[in-house]
Amino acid sequence: MFGRLGVRRKPFTYGAEVNARGAGMKKTLTIFLVSLVVLAGSALLVGCGGDTKQAKQYMKEGNAQVEKLKSDTSAFGDEMTALSSITDPTAAVAAVNKAKTTAANLSKTADQAAADFQKIKSLHRVPDYVKYADLEIKAMDLFQQLVKSIDSYFNQFLSMVNSGDLSGLQSASKASSDTINKLGQEYARLDQQAQQLKSDKKL
Repeated sequence: MFGRLGVRRKPFTYGAEVNARGAGMKKTLTIFLVSLVVLAGSALLVGCGGDTKQAKQYMKEGNAQVEKLKSDTSAFGDEMTALSSITDPTAAVAAVNKAKTTAANLSKTADQAAADFQKIKSLHRVPDYVKYADLEIKAMDLFQQLVKSIDSYFNQFLSMVNSGDLSGLQSASKASSDTINKLGQEYARLDQQAQQLKSDKKL
C-alpha cells in the first residue's frame, strides 16, 4: 500500500536501535569505570609510595658521607690541638699546610654529601625526605663556610710567619675562633633538626 503512494517504508528497527544504544552505553560505562580505577590508583600513589625507595637510597648515601665527615672532623680537631702546641715556626708552617690539605678533604666530603641529598629534591611525592635533604644541604653549606673560615685563618698565619711579624696573630686567632664557634653551633642545630625529623617521620 505504502509502495503504491510512493512513500518508502522505514524499516522497523526499534530493537536494533535499543541494542545499539545499549552497546554504546556499555562502552561509555566501561570507559568511565576504567577512568575511575586509574584515578583511584593515582590517588593511592600520592598517598603512599612515590619515589620513597630511591629517596631512602639517596639519603643512605648522603648520611654515609655525613658520618664520614663527622669522623674526619673529630680527627681534624685532634690535629688542630696538636698544632696549637707547636712553637717552632718551621714545624708550625709544615703542620698548617698539612691541616689545609685535611680541611680541603673535609670540604670535598661535604660537597659529596650535599650532592647526594640534592638528588632527593628531584624525586616525586617524598616531601618528608625533601625536608630532610634541605636541612642537611643547609648544614653542609654552613660546614663549608666553617672550613673556609679555618682556611682563611691558616693563610693569615702563614702570611704572618713569612713576614716575621706575629703581632696580629692573637687578634686574628680570636676573630677566627668566634666565627668558627658560631658556624659550628648553627651547623649542629640544623643537623639536630634533620635527625629529629628522621626520627619523627621514621625515614
